[in-house]
Amino acid sequence: MEIIAVYAAKGGVGKTTIAYNLSYFLSQKNFKVLIVDFDSQCDLTNLLVNPNNFEFNSSTIFKQRNFDIKHAIQSTKNKNLFILTGDSDIDIAGAFNVKKSFREATLSQALKSVVNIYDYVIVDCPPTRSEIPVNALYAANKIITPIELDGFSEESVTRVIELVMELKSINNFKEFIRERYVTFFINKYDSRTSLLNTKINKILDDIKPLMLNVPARNRVDVKNSILNHQTIFEYSKKSDAAKDFFTIFEGLFDHEYS
Repeated sequence: MEIIAVYAAKGGVGKTTIAYNLSYFLSQKNFKVLIVDFDSQCDLTNLLVNPNNFEFNSSTIFKQRNFDIKHAIQSTKNKNLFILTGDSDIDIAGAFNVKKSFREATLSQALKSVVNIYDYVIVDCPPTRSEIPVNALYAANKIITPIELDGFSEESVTRVIELVMELKSINNFKEFIRERYVTFFINKYDSRTSLLNTKINKILDDIKPLMLNVPARNRVDVKNSILNHQTIFEYSKKSDAAKDFFTIFEGLFDHEYS
């Protein structure tokens, strides 16, 4: 079972959209996929299931010691796609985790009971450095970080690198590149408006070995697909956006870096 965290250190870069479409992409290859909604906005939950008040959700693993995660997983209309639903109060639940020993391993421990059930776990993370994303990044075999080219790109990428190095006990930047825990790619790319300056070019050059070579272009079809509660592949499979995501996801698993 491979655990993939979708994480960036700033909001609005398309993490949830990436997690949603990646999960569908993998499910269509006949993999069983579990989505973990760790974002307090619960957008993935609302996209995939009726927004009922489930007895158990993603907060429960932090509140109840040794909770069996199987009791909280919900099925979706997609036979290969399942979800551990989100909770708007998950950050409060994270406070229950602070006093635990090995608190960064709470998610890892919870997922042990489903290791032989699912092929992939996709974790949609909030753009913070709280207990919640720390657990996701600690558990992850792979981390996907979308980058939007704006004035905050450098700081966002730097924060991701620093946090992953800390959690994975990586000693220096060369080792970070060598270990390849993180894959970066440019999202919402628009050549007319995307900001490129000396600082952004420098940080992109530094992480070039971990960058996928195709950006996801900023296309209205992506927004419209979400409004229709569909992935881009369902909404408009021949669109530029669908082609971009397909190429990015194939590259992610083929390790086709630039």
